[in-house]
Amino acid sequence: MVDSLHKGTSFDVKYVEVTEDIKDDDGNFAKEKLEVWFRNPVELVKELLGNPAFVHNTVYQPTKVYQDINKASRRYDDMWTGDWGLVVGSMGK
Repeated sequence: MVDSLHKGTSFDVKYVEVTEDIKDDDGNFAKEKLEVWFRNPVELVKELLGNPAFVHNTVYQPTKVYQDINKASRRYDDMWTGDWGLVVGSMGK
């Protein structure tokens, strides 16, 4: 069943060598090779936005959300609940 699941954006791997802050037995800073696994972020966003499972949970514009019925207190928790007009308007300054 696991093999039948949608594979999605594939992972790539890079190997990097880092110099540690400790010295080895010869008095040289020790080096270590690390694996860094990653996915192409553009392809990942395309996959997420194109996934029909998220069609009813994706918000494409800012929305004012209030804590109470009287609209006395705004709720700011997700990116789309912010004041985007203020952000966009101030970017050219």
